[in-house]
Amino acid sequence: PNVGVNQPSPGGEPAAAPVLGQALDPVTGGAVAVPAIAVGRVTADVRPGTFQPAAVVQFPPQAGSIKKISAGIGHTCALDSNGAVWCWGFNGNGQLGVGGNLGSSNIPVKVLLPGSDAKRLAIARAISVTSGSNHACAVLDKPVEHADLATRANFKSNVVCWGDNRSGQLGVAGILSSPTPVPVRLEKAVSIEGGAEHTCAVGNGGTTLFCWGSNKFGQLGIGLGPQQLAGSSTPKQAFDVNQTAGAGYVITGLTVGTSHSCLLFALRNQAQNPLSELAYCFGRDNTGQIGHKESGWQQGNITHLARVFAKYANASAPDKLIDVKFTKISAGGNHTCALTNISNQPIWCWGSNYYGQLGGRMDYLPFATRPLVSIAGKPFPNSNKKLTYLSSGLFHICAAGTNFDGKDPQNNGDVKVACWGGNEKGQVFNSAALPVTHEPVVVLNAGRGAHVTLASGGVHSCALVQRGFGGNRYEVYCWGSNRQGQLGRK
Repeated sequence: PNVGVNQPSPGGEPAAAPVLGQALDPVTGGAVAVPAIAVGRVTADVRPGTFQPAAVVQFPPQAGSIKKISAGIGHTCALDSNGAVWCWGFNGNGQLGVGGNLGSSNIPVKVLLPGSDAKRLAIARAISVTSGSNHACAVLDKPVEHADLATRANFKSNVVCWGDNRSGQLGVAGILSSPTPVPVRLEKAVSIEGGAEHTCAVGNGGTTLFCWGSNKFGQLGIGLGPQQLAGSSTPKQAFDVNQTAGAGYVITGLTVGTSHSCLLFALRNQAQNPLSELAYCFGRDNTGQIGHKESGWQQGNITHLARVFAKYANASAPDKLIDVKFTKISAGGNHTCALTNISNQPIWCWGSNYYGQLGGRMDYLPFATRPLVSIAGKPFPNSNKKLTYLSSGLFHICAAGTNFDGKDPQNNGDVKVACWGGNEKGQVFNSAALPVTHEPVVVLNAGRGAHVTLASGGVHSCALVQRGFGGNRYEVYCWGSNRQGQLGRK
């Protein structure tokens, strides 16, 4: 999420740790050589065992400028400037939101938002979209009235979800899936994030959090009693913001992983400031992805709520530890990473490092139970690196910023995308012989002045590159597995 994906993480530590200069093949468990650094190009796994350059996703002429992208396991969705949502890829659970019996689509198709069909526009515009494992959701710009067929009473909603609902992640009861958007009983949602089997939304101007779906590991934040752990198919209010963060705080960041969730808080009068004062995580903590313990491995541990602490020493006062302030946070399969306000330590990560997703060698560090500086964020010599975006997939991470590879000594502002972690389907870069890399690999140079946002899924990644006034000129690039058409190409 930015994304949650429904695939089991490796249990325990690797059976055989690789020696220095090697990494584990995630399929065979054997060791493979790792070069010091590899610079690749965007690729697509078009057929099993083949890697080809990925093309820009082609949207239909009626689509507006793309403003946001999100990625699930086998599907991808995008929000355009007209408030329409477009999805492509696997549709086995209805996650493309077009109704009917469409199996999958390698071209973007328009989601049937409330009131819309092939000829009619929706009666409300989407302002946010998220892709969970096998479902998707959107926040609308205004509440839409719906009829409750069971009670014959009307209700209003500005959240709709579609796709898999076996754990209640669509926010409605009584159905296993829905190929078209169904209304969720929330009227004032402002943002939303989907995980593997749960969904969370921020409401009421950042003062409330609602979650629904599976709560097997406490990822809804509604409690750990037997009744709460059973989950909920309707939205439940999670933590009270005033009690959790303190009076005057609002939620400024939300991210949902496979079975854990994280929040960023800032004082209301500083909410426009990108620096968040507090970070909290909750849910599954089997590999330290909650980021609150100093040491120890507790398989399957369930955590209700934990504040994430991280401190650093300023060069001007090395004896004084200063709290790290996070600017963005992104939860993956069983790890979490965040961007910080520290110029020479911009990325901090915690949780599993089985695929090198923490940006360090897995033979040195199989997992981390507290935030650590990621090697992926360390500046190169003469670098003025500035990271602007971060997105965690299942077992990989991508980031956008300037001068990733140290090849921009004039600092002309080229914005690049680099990825690291699991690469079994080319979701990091184009080498089938390198299934794991802990080094960041530059996969895309968007050029000077570009604004880049990212979406990392199960085994594919996408980048939205916007240029011009208001980002009206754009391209969407995707790479990795295209087994289900999730790259938006044949």
